[in-house]
Amino acid sequence: MQHTNIQGHAMKVEIQQINELGRALFTSERKSKAPKHQGELLLQEERVDYLGRSALVAALQDTRGGLREPIVPRLLDAQVIWVNDDRLRIRGWELVEDVQYNQCWDVKVLSC
Repeated sequence: MQHTNIQGHAMKVEIQQINELGRALFTSERKSKAPKHQGELLLQEERVDYLGRSALVAALQDTRGGLREPIVPRLLDAQVIWVNDDRLRIRGWELVEDVQYNQCWDVKVLSC
């Protein structure tokens, strides 16, 4: 998947995915099955060639060692659905093995 950065800003966060292959996990399942991932959140508009258009994309990247490696699949058509203090919720869809799944991230902003 080719993409071109148009604009964006990153921040250190911890996320937990709320869905597994499109199915919402119950709170108890999230505690036992959904790991928390730390990295740099990037929310930006990108040209997504296979969609033939630009989309708002959320990405969580591991920046240790100077690399910018993705930690979890990117969220396409991302929407911030609420913000409260140091927490926010982002929803969109992810591409896993050429299948699109709804996904939602519970995001906690970390101090730098």
